[in-house]
Parts: sequence; C-alpha cells; structure tokens
Amino acid sequence: MTSDVVETGVNYAEMNLSELVKSLESLVSDEDRMKKFKEAEAIKTAFYKRLQKEKADAGLEVTATVEDVEADETEAVEAPSEVAVESPFAQIEAGFKELFNKYKKERAEFNRKLEQEREENLKKKQEIINDLKALVEGQDDVSEVFPQFREIQNRWRETGAVPAQNYRNINETYQLYVEQFYDKVKIN
Repeated sequence: MTSDVVETGVNYAEMNLSELVKSLESLVSDEDRMKKFKEAEAIKTAFYKRLQKEKADAGLEVTATVEDVEADETEAVEAPSEVAVESPFAQIEAGFKELFNKYKKERAEFNRKLEQEREENLKKKQEIINDLKALVEGQDDVSEVFPQFREIQNRWRETGAVPAQNYRNINETYQLYVEQFYDKVKIN
C-alpha cells in the first residue's frame, strides 16, 4: 500500500481538492476521529500534492511543499485579499489548513488527556503492587488471604493502560509478586 491509501482502502491521490476537503470534514466530524490520525495525515498529504499539481497545471508558481506546510501548521492561518486575487487556490487552501489545524489541536488535547489517564493508572497499579507485596510478605494463612488475592487480581485487570515506558517494568513487578504468592501457596 502506498502512503495515499490507508487502512480504509481509499486512494486519496485520485480525489480532487474539494473531495479531499469533504473527506477531511467527514473525518473531523466522525466520532472515532481521534483514532484516524493516519487517515487525516494521508488526506493532508494528498491535498497538498494535488494542490501543487493543480497550481502547476494552471501556470501558477508552486512555492510550498508538503514539508513547508507542516512547518507552517503551528502558525495562524490568514488569507489576505491580495493572496486570494493572486491564487484561486488560496481560499480552499486556507479553509483546509484551518480545518486540519482544528483537528490537530483537538488530537493534541486528546493525547494529553490520554497520557494523564495513563499516569493515573500507573499510580493505581503501583498501589495494587504494594497491596500484593504486603499480602505475599504477610504470615497469614494462605486460605484466608486467597479472596484478597483474587480481589487484587481483579483490580489489576480493571485498571487501564500505563505509559509505554513503564509498561514492561510494572508488569514484571506484578508478575514477580504473583509468582511469589503462588510459591507461598505451594509451600503451605
């Protein structure tokens, strides 16, 4: 698959500018839009490739590349009247940029909240590990603490994802104490 064809099977390179804008509008209004960032990037790439081609075909000077546009995305989009006169494509480009930047800001906020949630889950899982460690190190009768162990396992499963950099370490620590608990069960 090329970069213009994403998982949806849509070939954005074959679309015209207005179809690409409509595709982005549709994506931005979709409920699952935060999961479709690759599709948004494919639409953006196809849009700017098509825009450059149509500008060149119309005999207009092609100044911006997709990389230039990516560098400009953090700047505010302004479409002065002389630009609109200069290029019939300026208005459609400004509208596309505004829509894409809106999506990009929303996605950044979504990712920030997701990372915050993962940090909270990490703290919860560390607390669960501390509870499990106390259970393993306690000298209680294993048959009495088994319901507590099951409850700890359920809390672990119910707690969501943690940051990727902590995933392996936290899971290995949890598994270590689970194994120690089962070793204690075998001994007793």
